[in-house]
Amino acid sequence: MKKHLFVIFACTLLASFTAFGQSKLKPKYKGYDIFSAGSYVYVVRSDIGYFLRARRLDGASTTKSEIFPLNEALSSGIGYFGLNRISDGKLKGTRCVVRGTMYSTYRNFGRTKGQFKDIGSEEAQDGDHYFAVGVRKGNKPRRIYVIKGNKFYRFKSLKDKKPEKGFDGVALPKELQTDSTNKDEIVAIWGRSKFIYVLKNTEFGPLIYRTSDLRKPFSTVVSAPNDGVRKFLIGGLTAEQGGKTSVVWKSISGAFPFCNTSSNQSSEVAAPKVSETITVGFVKGSTSSIEKNWSITATVGMETGGLGALVASAHAELSTTYGGASVKTKSKEWSTQNTTTVNLDEGKLVKGGQCIGYWQGQMFINNKLIMTTGIYFTDTKSPPEEEPAFFNVK
Repeated sequence: MKKHLFVIFACTLLASFTAFGQSKLKPKYKGYDIFSAGSYVYVVRSDIGYFLRARRLDGASTTKSEIFPLNEALSSGIGYFGLNRISDGKLKGTRCVVRGTMYSTYRNFGRTKGQFKDIGSEEAQDGDHYFAVGVRKGNKPRRIYVIKGNKFYRFKSLKDKKPEKGFDGVALPKELQTDSTNKDEIVAIWGRSKFIYVLKNTEFGPLIYRTSDLRKPFSTVVSAPNDGVRKFLIGGLTAEQGGKTSVVWKSISGAFPFCNTSSNQSSEVAAPKVSETITVGFVKGSTSSIEKNWSITATVGMETGGLGALVASAHAELSTTYGGASVKTKSKEWSTQNTTTVNLDEGKLVKGGQCIGYWQGQMFINNKLIMTTGIYFTDTKSPPEEEPAFFNVK
């Protein structure tokens, strides 16, 4: 009687779904903006409920950017801007949030008691960008700009009934024109002292330009957001040379996929018994490295695994244009990092011509493992056909 010769197949496979190159920063939208007030520049992110405060956006990160929780009452403004003044010889700033036909002012974003005021002119309502330049000292006025489409309007106050003479619908310089080919290039516009700044997506990555007169072209002198600021901007995790997000299925053990390659379909071979230690959830070492240029002034809930994990999770949900993977994460449902030992297969019998596999979904941002799923079983040598689901992971 002949004995059947069984050939057993086992290897580690990696199946990639998405991998993207350097991304763009996402342009300003409701609840997300850059503005300057007092001695600081701010980045507001209503989507994660925090804002960043920095002495400057560009240059070396010699001083860590500070991260504060954003009160929900101050979120979802259609625009944010600051009004500067000199008080007792010191530069002070008032923070302003625009909401439709009204705007509110605050001495700081830690106190939600603000003053609500009507916007006096239709030209100042529902603008695309708001910012102010100048410092009020004595009778010296500040100026507030409102950009709508490809024109701008200038006011002494948003309470004014009409724009200043000569500034009622002035055409923007060419580099700010938002035609269909470059509407996503302008990330944000803000004013600081006498200068107007614009952050743009370019072929060289995100760059900052400035001018002292919005009727004239921006200067050729440019800078770039420093590392700490860029990582807090939406899309910023991958808006760097070589930055990318990738999502893969990976076999969690070198013993699988396991195949019985015998042509005898009635034959059975026991799959190996394997114990593997795996990580499920956020990978703390990688997500905490995102925070290295931040000074986080409030404890982020443990259910999110830290602010770095929260930012990474929100980044993963972005479209590929902005460096994400269009992957739903529901970050608040994630557990913190969980390292566990799993026992695979316990000697399951595999029939001739069949295979089994055990897989884990893994997400990488800039080649660092950020998130993982639980274990998925397949009765083939291939990973699951659907993309990994990065939510409800326990």
